[in-house]
Amino acid sequence: MDRRSFLKGAGISAGAVVAGGAATVPRQWVSHDDIDNRTYANERFGDPRLTETRVIWKAPTTEKLIALTFDDGPMPKYTPQILDILAAKKVRATFMVVGERVEANPDLFRREMAGKHEIGNHTWTHQNLPFAERGVVEREMRRTDEIVERLSGTRPTLFRPPRGCISGDCLTVASRLEYDVLMWSLRLHEAAFDAAGNVAHVTDNLVPGTVLLAHDYGDASRAVGLRALPDLIDAVRDRGYEFVTASELLQA
Repeated sequence: MDRRSFLKGAGISAGAVVAGGAATVPRQWVSHDDIDNRTYANERFGDPRLTETRVIWKAPTTEKLIALTFDDGPMPKYTPQILDILAAKKVRATFMVVGERVEANPDLFRREMAGKHEIGNHTWTHQNLPFAERGVVEREMRRTDEIVERLSGTRPTLFRPPRGCISGDCLTVASRLEYDVLMWSLRLHEAAFDAAGNVAHVTDNLVPGTVLLAHDYGDASRAVGLRALPDLIDAVRDRGYEFVTASELLQA
């Protein structure tokens, strides 16, 4: 399938109108966790004229591959500890970075790059995009683009909207900037489970092509996911899975 095609599983809000090959999309949205509406929206509005960007929840592969992704950093409290664990376990992950936090913590960002981790765009301020004007949406993406490229020499190709909320404007801008929109198919639930419970939750729901969401910024509950990470990596590997970056997963 062409990289720029709109994959099944993508969602925008009901109310989008396609006319004359262009999309007119009111400022409504579909949450990542709203599975029923997501499916309905795709069936009704999955028209390639609406957007040419891919929206991916998991990779369509039979290979035992998983992409471990971290949102919201880099920040001093959790990012260094996560990088230490990944280095010790020889795991490459994908960090969906917030631009203003990259600007505030350039050395942490450079550590991510030195570890050969992949970098994705998670907006400049972690603003909830469905409630923003299109110009604001574009600035949020472009500013993060610019600082990532300035510090790394490489422009990101993956974008993840804050809180997993997709709007028509978000998809339109992502398409214009030639992004794939990376969501997730499985996540750590730091506030719901202890460390062992998170390991069990992931291994019980693991399938080939899984995109796993974790965080390297947030409140004290994020420490639960951090404590789970070493055992989680071991448990996933014990089931024959290999950790790859998100882009590597999509190429499989």
